[in-house]
Amino acid sequence: MPELSVIMSVYKENLDYIRLAIVSILEQSEINFEFIIILDCPERNDVEKLIMNFHDSRLILLKNKKNLGLAKSLNIALDHAKGIYIARMDADDIAKKDRFEKQIKLLKNTDADVVSCRAIFIDDHGNIIGKMKPIRKNNINKKLPIKNVILHPGVMMKKEAVIEVGLYREFPVCQDYDLWLRMLTKKKLILISNEYLMYFRRYSDSISSKNRAKQFVCDHYAKELYKVRENNDEGNDSFSNVELKKRIDYVQESDKSSIDNYITVRNKLRDKISINNILCILKLMLNPMIRILVKEQIQYFFTEI
Repeated sequence: MPELSVIMSVYKENLDYIRLAIVSILEQSEINFEFIIILDCPERNDVEKLIMNFHDSRLILLKNKKNLGLAKSLNIALDHAKGIYIARMDADDIAKKDRFEKQIKLLKNTDADVVSCRAIFIDDHGNIIGKMKPIRKNNINKKLPIKNVILHPGVMMKKEAVIEVGLYREFPVCQDYDLWLRMLTKKKLILISNEYLMYFRRYSDSISSKNRAKQFVCDHYAKELYKVRENNDEGNDSFSNVELKKRIDYVQESDKSSIDNYITVRNKLRDKISINNILCILKLMLNPMIRILVKEQIQYFFTEI
């Protein structure tokens, strides 16, 4: 019986990236694990052939009959998992060789239910282009309701904790953020190590304005549900796929443009503070979505002091 189950969903990622991701997992040190790969793009015979060519008994391939999305795919993988610990992996990232060894040790030596790490950023070609900032204060209970600070593909967690909170829910994006907030509701302990145990791939083609708006809506729906749970004795909410879809469809083109402009100006401000950029932010704050984003940025700043 494996101690650890690694779960990874594959969709349309580059085949070379998938190979590097698999190799980085199979080379992990001193851990008894199974590696469950779920193929969410059934017509990709190239991925199936790649996996078979490894000839490694730890590899388990599951295939969806049709595209189901990340949340459903991960839940199927979880249903097949035999390990008491679950590690996440994305098909275009790379794990350092001692990632699992260090994370299992952290889970065993603390009361943590979930542990995550920091990542080094790489580009399409594998060149290092930066890294995640370390967490200055590990006050996750204060940070997480404001901002998702957990690297999803760098997570290892107790399987029983994931099952207890109800697995992943069907958010088109931010499904991990919803899961972490439900963990908080159930008083699960989440730890973030400042060790850099992952290489996280950032692509040159940035997120589209449509997807940024979708992320905004899903992110704030997850936060809204968290507040609902915190304000009732049962700790329940009324998650609805239909309601979430309505909110996503309602986003205006002007909102998408405002979010894009805000992200651009905010990134410029991180590099250099200027009066023009500050005035631009103030002008963008006429949009209610931008006011929320600015407020959360300020709230998060104070959790780091």
